[in-house]
Amino acid sequence: MALFGKKEEQKKSDAPARNTGAQPTIAERPLGGRPLSEVLVRPRITEKATDLTEGGVYAFEVATWANKQEVKEAVQHFYKVTPIHVRMVRVPAKSVFSRRGKRGIRSVGKKAYVHLKAGESIQIA
Repeated sequence: MALFGKKEEQKKSDAPARNTGAQPTIAERPLGGRPLSEVLVRPRITEKATDLTEGGVYAFEVATWANKQEVKEAVQHFYKVTPIHVRMVRVPAKSVFSRRGKRGIRSVGKKAYVHLKAGESIQIA
């Protein structure tokens, strides 16, 4: 019955390595198993979002699993600004009709409106 012994040996060798004491950077730090670099998908550049930037509010498309705290930390880390608060909005799925005559569904998404401190701004290229 050597097959059973192999599995036990494999489990022992798959044990996690010891912590060496080095702290990962905030971009690599897992939040629920995911790094901060995956939270912000892209800035949302629309007419409404452009009008909101005058008031210090910036819109971003974010991952569907992201929460307000993760978005706030990601904006702080990548844009070096201080968000006051974050509003999250779920973008519903929509029915679409392609050029080839096929029906489909556009996937569900999420967007975040990030309010910044007065005097701070983000340069979006």
